[in-house]
Amino acid sequence: MKKRDEQTVGDVVREYLKAQGLERQMAEAEVLNAFQDLIGKEMARYCGEVHFRNGTLCIEVRSAVLKNEMMMNREKMRNDMNRKAGMEVVERIFLV
Repeated sequence: MKKRDEQTVGDVVREYLKAQGLERQMAEAEVLNAFQDLIGKEMARYCGEVHFRNGTLCIEVRSAVLKNEMMMNREKMRNDMNRKAGMEVVERIFLV
């Protein structure tokens, strides 16, 4: 009997999404789902709506102090989020 290449269900789904051109949307959804873990529970408490628009992650921030801190750490946040997604999905971060 010939041994077949085995793949996990997740790998098969990723390949299918890539073939359909939906890999980027999946990566964006992964970042949004992990947002609280990526920035921390306390910081996430002061954030409202979070969404993507043309490669820009838009974050509504309800605290001026937190918004200032996030502005200073924007590049680190962007790198962490892209690492989580496994691709360059966050091009910019826009804080509202």
